Amino acid sequence: MKPKNILFVCSGNSCRSPMAEYLLKALVEDDPECYIFSRGTDTTGVNQEPSERAVETVKAIFPKSRIEEHKPTALHSEDIIETLPLILTMEGRHKKKILDRDLDFSLEKRVFTLKEFVGLDEEEDSQEKKVVTPQDSYVDGTQRVFYRFAPYKEPKGDIRDPMMGSAYLQKDKEKKETNGYEQCRDEILECLEIILNEKEVPH
Repeated sequence: MKPKNILFVCSGNSCRSPMAEYLLKALVEDDPECYIFSRGTDTTGVNQEPSERAVETVKAIFPKSRIEEHKPTALHSEDIIETLPLILTMEGRHKKKILDRDLDFSLEKRVFTLKEFVGLDEEEDSQEKKVVTPQDSYVDGTQRVFYRFAPYKEPKGDIRDPMMGSAYLQKDKEKKETNGYEQCRDEILECLEIILNEKEVPH
């Protein structure tokens, strides 16, 4: 069922939530009756444009998407209006930040993580793993990217930030950088297809 009003939320509103927004817009063919938008819980220091990798990854499957026009925007209380039926976050911590806001009305049964809403949060327990994390460094004024192994505990039911990189090491740097975004896109897409084909969505 097509959602009529839906808000996606991540941290900086430059990658995951706009990916969800524009993927869903593409799936519903930009139906003008569907109001789909996204925000970030903390856009401090975020560029005023979406992640280049996020744009490339969405347009790889939906070339006509206008995700490149997206402007990262912070989530303000006025965005969470009483009539907004559904807010889907990328991580549990985003959900908590929203529920912790001092509002004049209840958000009960309206705020979920994306995976929670579609029933994909009941996966096996998280395990500590080593992931490859891209790190920027500058040598003689030239930007270089190097990778370090860092312990990372993947939260159950979260859509991981693609900047955390791949869970495995690839020799090809270009593939490694892209993999996290493709994985993120595909996880979001799987959830959105469930919403459209199987879920009863509040309007």
